Amino acid sequence: MQTIRKAIVPLAGLGTRLYPVSITTPKGLMPFALADGSIYAGLELILEPLFQSGIEQACLVIAPDQRELYERFFVGDPERFGEAIQRKPALHATQRRLHALRERIIYALQEEPRGLGHAVWQGQAFAQGEPVLVALGDHLYWSKNGVPCAQQLISAYDRAGASVVGAHRVPLQKAPLYGIIQGEPTQIPSLYRIERVQEKPTLEEARDRLRTPGIVDEHCLAHFGLFAFSAGIWEALATIEPAHRADHGEMQLTTAEQVLLEREPVFALELEAVSLDYGTADEYRTAFQWVSQIPPP
Repeated sequence: MQTIRKAIVPLAGLGTRLYPVSITTPKGLMPFALADGSIYAGLELILEPLFQSGIEQACLVIAPDQRELYERFFVGDPERFGEAIQRKPALHATQRRLHALRERIIYALQEEPRGLGHAVWQGQAFAQGEPVLVALGDHLYWSKNGVPCAQQLISAYDRAGASVVGAHRVPLQKAPLYGIIQGEPTQIPSLYRIERVQEKPTLEEARDRLRTPGIVDEHCLAHFGLFAFSAGIWEALATIEPAHRADHGEMQLTTAEQVLLEREPVFALELEAVSLDYGTADEYRTAFQWVSQIPPP
C-alpha cells in the first residue's frame, strides 16, 4: 500500500470567532511566542512537524483573497524588511526557514467555505488520487512522547494498511462540540476499528449510541484533528459531492469518513498528544499560554 507523501491543510474559513483580528490576519498566520521568545505563525507550527514526519508537499486550501497574504508571508516581504534582514542574522535565518517551507507548499482555492469535506475536496487535483494526511489549519498538535503526531498516525496507517484518524478522549458533556467515534478495540493498544462516526451529536446520542468499549469514566472518543486517509477518500468525497452541489449545503468530512468505513476498514488511533484548537479567542489564549512553554521546533 502506498505510504502518505502529501498533506492537505484547510485554512479558508473566515475566522469569524477571531473577528476583528481575522479581518487582516488569517487564522493560519496568528502569532505564537515560544519559550525562547521566538515568534512563529500557527501555520509554521503545523507544517514543520508534517515535513519532519515524511510529508513531502502540503496543499494549503485558502480563500482567494488570502493568497496574497500567505505568499507575502512565505517570501518574507523583502520590499519592507530587506535591509533589516541583511543586517540581522536572526531575521535572515527566519527568512531562510520561511523559504524552505515555501518550496514545499502549493495553494488550492476554496471560493466559499462550505464545510471541511468541501475544503479537502479542493485538494483533489493536488493529491492525484494518492492517500493524504489532512491537518486542520486552526489546530496545533503537540506530542507527549517525542514522536510528532503526524508520524504516529502515518506509522499506524502503514501498519494497518488502511485509513487511520487521530483520536483523543473528551468528556461526554463535550460530545456536541466534536466529531464522535464509535469503535471497537483491536489487538493493538490504542487502535480501534471504527464502526460509526457522527459530527456533533447530542449528548443523548453520544451516550446511547456512540460509546466505545474501554473508554470509561463518562468520556468518549473524538476526532483529534489529524486524518491519514487512504486513496479511497476521494471516491467517498465524490459520492457525497453531488448532493452538496445540488443544495449548496455544507459538505462534511465526517460524512465522507462514514461512507469510506462502509467500504473499507478505517481505524482510530488514540494519540499520545495534545490537540490545541485556537479557533476562538478563549481557545487561542489557552493555546498561546501552552505554546509559550514549548521550546522551538
